[in-house]
Amino acid sequence: MKEMTFSRLLVASLAACAVHVSAAQNPRPLPDEASFFAETQKNLARSTQLQYRYAYKERRTELHMNPFGRLGTGEVRLYQITPGASDRVYFRHLLEREGKPVTDSEPERQERRPTTGRSLADVVATLRFRLARRETVKGRSTILVAFEARPEARPQTRQGNIAKVLKGTIWVDEAAREVIRAEATAIDDVSFGGGF
Repeated sequence: MKEMTFSRLLVASLAACAVHVSAAQNPRPLPDEASFFAETQKNLARSTQLQYRYAYKERRTELHMNPFGRLGTGEVRLYQITPGASDRVYFRHLLEREGKPVTDSEPERQERRPTTGRSLADVVATLRFRLARRETVKGRSTILVAFEARPEARPQTRQGNIAKVLKGTIWVDEAAREVIRAEATAIDDVSFGGGF
């Protein structure tokens, strides 16, 4: 009788281990792509409109072409960006140059190009998106979205033309459907005007 009980216990333990291993190898499925992308795109369009109402700091690194035709980096500047009375106007105030405070600069009035739903739609039409995996970032569940250009894409906007040469990853907060981080690499030359 003891042998029978031990055998049953052993079988039950092995079955439990198999279930545990199976669960570990089959994590919960990724969300439905169509609804996930639709909700994320809607939130991205909303936050793009709202971002112009906030002040923030912007660090810029100058890029230049050296005599050998290679792209190099130059001066690093830190700006304070403050919104103006309308979404199209903002003020840029130089705070630091090469890590050293600048005390004699005046805020410069700047005009931003209007962004439209057309630009976002063009970028979305230019790129192919794929849900890659789930990852925890600062205690929050995120979905990593891999993207690359569609070979057949014919972008109509400046943003779409830039997107055409990019490939990378986007981290989207799973619950909020908000983009929290993006990394991209240019896989071809990018034209920014002025011969660059």
